[in-house]
Amino acid sequence: MAFTTDKMNKESTMPAVVSDVSLKKEIKENNNSQFSKSAEETAIYLSLLGDRQQLGSDPNYTRSVMVQLINMVRTTALEYHLKMDDKLETLKESSLTIRNNTTASNLIIHINSAGKEVSEVITQLQVQKFPDLSKETERVHRAVNKIDPTIALKDQKEEIKEFFVSCGDAIKKMDLSRK
Repeated sequence: MAFTTDKMNKESTMPAVVSDVSLKKEIKENNNSQFSKSAEETAIYLSLLGDRQQLGSDPNYTRSVMVQLINMVRTTALEYHLKMDDKLETLKESSLTIRNNTTASNLIIHINSAGKEVSEVITQLQVQKFPDLSKETERVHRAVNKIDPTIALKDQKEEIKEFFVSCGDAIKKMDLSRK
């Protein structure tokens, strides 16, 4: 998915949010592929992070990155059969809300709440499947806790960047550690 910076309809550049059933089907179909579905979602996410100057400055860009982050985390959790169905359902609903029903002024609230859910899932992945990656999950946890939902998005650009980058680094290391 290529992201454009021109003033297009937000729907045209926004990652899709799919059901767990569809994700599980894609994961199963991808089993014989050289790359896992989570590796594919991670690559899309990391490519979206390419223009870090827009994180926190451009609400539509930031919204797209958050939706893709949730897609990446949900896919990785499902691939590793993480037993967190309620949490993954909550993340999917958060992603739909962020994608379709946020404004620039309330986006930070949704990033903060969904970010905490993302942090919990990444931590459970680390604890259950990647015990050597505790530093990465601690970094994600610290980063999300620095995001203040009462301060405007544009005034927390560095905190937003650190959160998104730390999540990408953690999942990328999990993908690279895959056995």
